[in-house]
Amino acid sequence: MTERRGVLRPLSFSEDLWQVADLIGEAFADEIASRDSRIVEEIRMLARTASLFKAVPGWEHAIFGNMRGFVWDTEGRIVGTVTIQRSSRSPLVWQVANVAVAEEMRGLGIGQRLVERAIEEIAWLGGMEAVLQVRSDNEVAIHIYEKLGFRATGAEAWWQGVPLEAVSPNLPGKILPILPEHRRYVSEISRKVTEKALARAYQTDMNALFPSGWQRIWEKIRCSFDGSRVWRLGAWSSDRMFGWLFVRRSSRRGKKHEVNVVALPDRKEEWEPAMISYGLRLLKGAPVIPAEVHLIDPSKESSRLLSSYGFREAYSLTTMRKNISAERTPSGLQQSSATPKKSI
Repeated sequence: MTERRGVLRPLSFSEDLWQVADLIGEAFADEIASRDSRIVEEIRMLARTASLFKAVPGWEHAIFGNMRGFVWDTEGRIVGTVTIQRSSRSPLVWQVANVAVAEEMRGLGIGQRLVERAIEEIAWLGGMEAVLQVRSDNEVAIHIYEKLGFRATGAEAWWQGVPLEAVSPNLPGKILPILPEHRRYVSEISRKVTEKALARAYQTDMNALFPSGWQRIWEKIRCSFDGSRVWRLGAWSSDRMFGWLFVRRSSRRGKKHEVNVVALPDRKEEWEPAMISYGLRLLKGAPVIPAEVHLIDPSKESSRLLSSYGFREAYSLTTMRKNISAERTPSGLQQSSATPKKSI
């Protein structure tokens, strides 16, 4: 068995990103393929940007903001990595992400040590909570996170299938287009949902439902040329919004249709299945290519409904959270990115 040796040190954005991109591409190859993710390309783009601007004072903060990271370095080769970033929702919440270890180095405690170091850093920075997402079927990683004090608080799932004609839903209210003046309703729902279930940024929903003027113009041009279409719809009852539905019908040359359903937890049982059926009915007559339905903490009724339509759960992420106020001990507060390298 390979002996665990190396140096745990801070991530250098100007020197390490190329290797980090390769490591993440290797560690999450299946997930990247199944989600059609561009994370590796995005990291490599950041690496090119870093190489261009590294001589400019203050370039790291301008490009990476409050993101920090750590790597496990074995004689110049990076075999482990983790990053942390302050949540856009609260300065006290930090997201732990990109936890990856080279295949031949797994099982040696490197991933756990990297996450421990990330937690130490968050505590030193004044953070009170750490949040991360892990594949729901990754029992080994979940067990490690539980040992470190993380607890599961929610999940999000992606169901995939070929859309057939869905049944006409029994709506408990009205489905209406989302307008600019609905921003405060959407913001309230998004904050309530992301507080419990998701590690993703609150801004993700806002960007999808309220694109900029230029984004809307480009969207209309693209749709007019390739026949695609986008719906942004709110679920209303008694003048109150309880959720929304985002549907992207792709062109024949596209890879998939998208149906994104969000419902408040206290109205999920009645609204979520209805919005799923409504969204799938919007795809009637669309090119026969796969559709992907994204749900947050899907209800049992929604799962049964999608199964009856021939969909299967292709991918699921569990959100885990840790209260790290206990980590803020006098000794812990002495830890920081400036801590000398640790050889193990």
